[in-house]
Formats: sequence, structure tokens, C-alpha cells
Amino acid sequence: LASDGNSGAAEYISSDAVFAFSASTREPRQLFEEFTAQMAKIEPNFPEKLREMETRLGIHVADDIAGAIGTDFAVAIERPTVPVPGWVAVMTVYNPSRLDATIRRLVDAFNGHLKPEDQNKRLVVEQETVDGRVWNRLQPAATMIGVTWTYDRGYLVAGADRALAARAIATREGGFPLIGSAAFRLQLPASAGLHPSGFAWLNTRGALEGLAALVPNAPLKNLLSDRDPVVVILDGEAEQIRVSSRTRLTSLILDVMMADAAAGAGGRARPNPK
Repeated sequence: LASDGNSGAAEYISSDAVFAFSASTREPRQLFEEFTAQMAKIEPNFPEKLREMETRLGIHVADDIAGAIGTDFAVAIERPTVPVPGWVAVMTVYNPSRLDATIRRLVDAFNGHLKPEDQNKRLVVEQETVDGRVWNRLQPAATMIGVTWTYDRGYLVAGADRALAARAIATREGGFPLIGSAAFRLQLPASAGLHPSGFAWLNTRGALEGLAALVPNAPLKNLLSDRDPVVVILDGEAEQIRVSSRTRLTSLILDVMMADAAAGAGGRARPNPK
């Protein structure tokens, strides 16, 4: 995570979101280069294998993917439908045309390796212009499940369908974003800074009712029955990620998770429940 966050992507997430996660990272290209350097120490043949893969796919990961995307992203479940929930995802993109071209090359490579009997698994990329905005859609040929995306203000805005992505753009243009809602702000811990590295949000109203009914332990049942939304704040520091929340259920979960993490990491992980 980056030491300071940028909530631009989170502004596309509506106040109706059931779940949301937003974060800012260091530059993806720098992270990729650090990853490949570490992998080369573990597996000396890794750079060569990476180049072979890039040749087969017709892409260069560092330039075409890591170099094309930015540091700010957010994902959310806006519509808790089954079997496929209504999700949206937003991230900064420095070079939209390059990223789109890379996606198409990856699709062509995938389709080119399919056997004749597997042609029903082909991926299809389509593009259309609606009200002056260019929309892209990627989906398997045999299903209607896919991903739709467009670009807005330097962000890639994607969704399970075009209506969800368009709603996310409308939220940014003047709707009711989650981060501006009273429900979100009331759950911010006192220790949260002005620009945290990221956050997680869960609207527990209705989401945990069925689970609470199955829990025999009375104290835990009461915690699960708590209707307060959950906000968890993440702050990236030099040697650790600091986690904080003011929700009772979250504090209990964090205490358990951080205790396990501390035991496995020699006590370096420390929760901050306030």
C-alpha cells in the first residue's frame, strides 16, 4: 500500500454498496519490477520463462499492463443478486488505448489455443458507442456473463453490465457516493487520518441475519446481530500495515486475525481497534 491514499476511485461507489474495498498502492510497474527481481533470486530461470510467455501472448507485461494502470482502485458489490452479484470496479489508467489493445491480444491468444471441441469457450470482445461514450464488453461466447467497461476522468469503470458501470459514473458526477454518506463517516475510527491508504466497507444490515441465527454462542450472536455498518481503515507504513476500526464485530475479528498473524510473523502485526 501507499503511505497516503487517493479516494478518487471510491467516489464512483454509491452509498447503496453492500461491500466495498478501496486502496492506493505504489506504482504498479515498480511493484512488478520488484516482484520479478525477487522471483529471479528464487528461480533464476524466471526472467527467461516470463519472456517466453510474453512472446506467446504478444504482450510486454511491464509496459502493456503494469505501465498502463495507476495506483488508485476500488471494487464494490452494489447489487447482491444471485448467482452473479452486481459488481463494479474502478482503477486509474494512464494509457487506455494500450490497455484495450493488450486485452484484445490476450483474448486472441486465448482463442488461438482452443481446441476445435472447445470453441464454445471462446472469448468475445465487442465495442459500441452510446451517447458519445465508447463501451467495451468481454464475455465467453456461450454465456451472457461478462464484464463491461469504459473510461471516465482517467479511470477505467467496469461492471457486470453497462447499467452498473453507468450508475457508477453518475455517482461520481453528482450522485451519493459511499465515502460522503453519514453511515460511512460515523464509523470512521478516531485514529483515521485525512488520507488513509485504503478502506473496507460492509453494510451488515440483512447481510448477517441468517448467520446470526445459526450461531449458538450468545455473545457472538449479539455481535453478529449488531446492525452497525463495518468500516476498516488501512494505513500503509514502512514496515507494516496498520488496521483500525470502531465497530465491535470488526474489532473482535481483527483481534483474532492479528493475533494469528503476530504468532506467525514474530509479533510484528498489531491491530488498532480504535
